[in-house]
Amino acid sequence: MRRLVLAVSLVGLLLLSATSALAASGNSVWRVALKTGSVHGGATLAELANGNGASLAVKLYGVKPGTVVTISLNDGANGTTAVIANRDKFKAPAAGPATHRFWLTKAELKVLKTAITNKDTLSVTATATAGATGPTVTLTGNLVALR
Repeated sequence: MRRLVLAVSLVGLLLLSATSALAASGNSVWRVALKTGSVHGGATLAELANGNGASLAVKLYGVKPGTVVTISLNDGANGTTAVIANRDKFKAPAAGPATHRFWLTKAELKVLKTAITNKDTLSVTATATAGATGPTVTLTGNLVALR
């Protein structure tokens, strides 16, 4: 049990330190807090300073083990308009928060850059589905630029 707690803590620390390192290196960074009921957490979008890549990291607390989480990055407020990236699904671990990071494809990065140039509002939607008959929880929020 101690090893599992340590491993989960290390994953969280790595996500936090990677995001902090990205912010300190001249990259563009946006964040959003996500909350509904007992499920809460946040997401960080980071675009590399050279413009050649971007990643979205998500961390959710209160998600039951084995819950499938789908993440989408949207061009528009509160996930109501065009989807930039919506292909990433992952399962919540047996213990600790559900964490995941994915990199945008070149096509998705191109759409993201256009949205940034147009000064569009960017948002993140996280949908957590607990099995075939379990409840579905959707969290949506608008990203805020940190730098």
